Amino acid sequence: MLLRNNPRFAALTAAQMLSSLGNWLMILAVMVLIGIRWHHGPFAVALGVVVLVAPGMVVQPMAGLLADRRPRKGIMLTANLLSAVAALSVLVVRDLWQLYVALALLGSFDAFFSPAESGMIKELVADSDMPGAMSLRMAVSQGTKILGPSLSGMLVATFGARVPFAIDAGCFVASAAIITFIPGGRAHLAHRVGPREPAHYGDGFRYLLTSRPLRTILGFFAIVLFVVQMVDSQFVILLRGIPNAARLLGITMSASGLGMVITALLMGRASIRRPMVWIAVGSLTLGVGFGGAAILVLIRLFWAVPILMLGTAAAAALAIIPFQTVMQRDTPVDWTGRVMAAVGVITSACVVAGPLVGGLAVSNFGVIPAFLLVGLLLILVSGMGGVITWGQGRVHHAESESDLQRGQTGTTHRGR
Repeated sequence: MLLRNNPRFAALTAAQMLSSLGNWLMILAVMVLIGIRWHHGPFAVALGVVVLVAPGMVVQPMAGLLADRRPRKGIMLTANLLSAVAALSVLVVRDLWQLYVALALLGSFDAFFSPAESGMIKELVADSDMPGAMSLRMAVSQGTKILGPSLSGMLVATFGARVPFAIDAGCFVASAAIITFIPGGRAHLAHRVGPREPAHYGDGFRYLLTSRPLRTILGFFAIVLFVVQMVDSQFVILLRGIPNAARLLGITMSASGLGMVITALLMGRASIRRPMVWIAVGSLTLGVGFGGAAILVLIRLFWAVPILMLGTAAAAALAIIPFQTVMQRDTPVDWTGRVMAAVGVITSACVVAGPLVGGLAVSNFGVIPAFLLVGLLLILVSGMGGVITWGQGRVHHAESESDLQRGQTGTTHRGR
């Protein structure tokens, strides 16, 4: 078992579990605070997601470069402790703009944490074990998604929407304490960017541009992510106005987390081949799920929404795990920080642009038409992935035939 045979990775996973639990407590509290307690509209809810992600787009390339040149453990510790301070600041905010500032700080600190964490995973886990590691981390992350929103819903109902932020800060501190005991430091710099080797802000983007497989899968995944984000943060608007909306939102988030856990556990030993196919299947299922959720709300079958999202999220993990596995497995350890930071910028751009476009769509056309539109778009994107995969197969077959013919010609000439 990976955790038993790799105690350092087990400790890193435990730190991730605590941090992820705190974040899921916070995310539902943010949605409830903005959309239900303060009665702001769909654009304000979407903007909450944007300000949590947008600052990282600026600092992530620098954070990735730092993660490839400095001890990653120290970067993770500092980012966790600063995140705890930012989470505590929400306890005293009184206006929406103040909440946005606190969320922006949280996003900035996480932008330094993530590339360092990705690099440490590459240091601790062999490439052959990477699918299992990514599946395990997905299971842990989504497991906290099951517990976090449900616990957050109870905390919000009992103590108010600010208490989860205090618990989030405690989780960051506990995560930092665990990271302290993971061996690391300058000894791990031996195989990374040396002090005399030039490294630049845009190295990660240049590496991705030179790798056609990584470039293709990242581009396709980014399109799927952008479309998903158009309505993913709008579930609070879709469910607003029905009885016990906050509770149903928490159950729905927990159900989607359970679906991803199930898939992650099943994929632990899977061999990730043809990742474009996996992502296309995930896009198709997400399209059916989002469109189906709108129909269920329209016909007032509210109780069925969590059940539908459980199955939808289970298939969505079929796209996320192969994508993460390929990006980690096919990136050298001395490039992990910069490449994963570049990936983070691109996916963050989708997470920023998607909610803005989705918020405008919901404001102008209504929440149910927006969900139906996104469902249709995801189905069409899935078809596009199928076409790309078919084209790659034709090219690969042609190259194989050409290599075979050259080999036969060379054999003939040698025979003569």
